[in-house]
Amino acid sequence: MTLVFWLLLILNTHAAEFEWSGELRGEGHLYADKLTSPTRQYDGILQSIMDFDIKFNRRSRLHFKPNVRSNLSTQQHPENLFLNMQEAYWEIKLEPLKIKIGSNTHHWGVLDGYSTMDVTNGRVLFNPLSSEKRGAPGVQLSSEFGSLQVQALFIPRQARTLFPSTDSRWLPREVLVNASTADQTILLPPSFRYYYPGYQDLQKALENNYGLKLDYRYNDFDTSVMFFEGTSITPQTRILFAADVVSINPDVLQARSDIGIIPVYFKQRILGSSVTWTQDNFVLKLESTYADSIPNDPIIPPWSWQNGVGVEIPWTLTDTTSATILLQSYYGENEDALDNMMSSSTRLFDRSVLLGLRVSFSTETNCTASFLYNYRDESSYARLQAETKWNQSWKSSITVDALQGNDNTLLGTYDKNDRAIVSLAYLW
Repeated sequence: MTLVFWLLLILNTHAAEFEWSGELRGEGHLYADKLTSPTRQYDGILQSIMDFDIKFNRRSRLHFKPNVRSNLSTQQHPENLFLNMQEAYWEIKLEPLKIKIGSNTHHWGVLDGYSTMDVTNGRVLFNPLSSEKRGAPGVQLSSEFGSLQVQALFIPRQARTLFPSTDSRWLPREVLVNASTADQTILLPPSFRYYYPGYQDLQKALENNYGLKLDYRYNDFDTSVMFFEGTSITPQTRILFAADVVSINPDVLQARSDIGIIPVYFKQRILGSSVTWTQDNFVLKLESTYADSIPNDPIIPPWSWQNGVGVEIPWTLTDTTSATILLQSYYGENEDALDNMMSSSTRLFDRSVLLGLRVSFSTETNCTASFLYNYRDESSYARLQAETKWNQSWKSSITVDALQGNDNTLLGTYDKNDRAIVSLAYLW
């Protein structure tokens, strides 16, 4: 029925205005350390991101943004070939009401990088240091009443957050911490394979997600409040394995089998608020989010509370050179024990500070440096990137990532994934 709906719309586009643009990008990820088989030793990625607009009139348009990604270094699903239809919706403007029907990505937070309020879309975690949102199929209603903007969402079936393929370097290869129970360490075999036997949808968490967001502008202040009941953007995990007991108190097991991972999707009720204060020489941003988990399950965190504050300082160096300094700090509380799986990826920001610097030498060339420090477990992540546009059609970049931390921390789990990324893109 959905396919027939879109076909009928497309067949009536003979008098419509058509616009499109896109980017074809190739990336090489070169890692400093070699890991044991069957883990990938490098990543070669081809990605196509296109943007289509079919405008019928000033009140109606179709918009499509398909993202096709293929990792040529693996034959494992889903990274070998993956389509993320981030946006595919029909927009109707009935002033003051705007309606979007179809798949869409929503941006409810104000902090750059990681936002505690950005909870409405599933994620693609193939590259967890730079994850992308999945399109959420549903209906979005928005309207403005002077300084007040209202957004309402209904998502009949949420797109699941996806973990990497089983041969990825972004799954733990040496040790699992608190993967089954708190205060338990699982030593992994020298050679083993991961597998995904399926997933678990607790109490139909992926169905009937909905939310409401109110934004209010007053002089230099933008404030918002939001409510969302839907799937947590990071599922928990159940681990399947056979093991021998190494010690008790501390509880240490030696795995002697392949490792099964079952993503567990669960629903939360989330209440959040933000404030943005804009001045000529700085921008101050604040966020606070409280999440209450609906199912009662031992592996599900009962609640969490996350807060973030950020300051952006623009700085003009010359007529053609400018810089932006970014300072951010996060503080969170969570009763759940930390593990070193991707289910705890947002927990990096429970106790952390971020320093960033972006320098633009012209409209074509910029350099970005950032440093994240988690002061609870003394782990860190640093990134340096240089990007330039050669002309209107070509863009290239070089990125260096460095991770550091103890073996029982999330960043320390991946400290052998220091890498350089070389990228070349064609734009049209």
